[in-house]
Amino acid sequence: MLKNTISALGKTEAEIIARLSYENTDIVTSQELDRFLPPDFQYRKQLVYKLKNKKILIPIIV
Repeated sequence: MLKNTISALGKTEAEIIARLSYENTDIVTSQELDRFLPPDFQYRKQLVYKLKNKKILIPIIV
């Protein structure tokens, strides 16, 4: 990941991306994402929306 991309991420976004890349995760479900976030984290939908807009997460449509 480029240095410019990392600086454009928020703290939680960067932690999620680091965790996913550390575990070599290509596909992540909402349940897996909940495991990475703190139990009192209320903004999962906003986080996913931001990561989709930044083209870090890409939705899979079946």
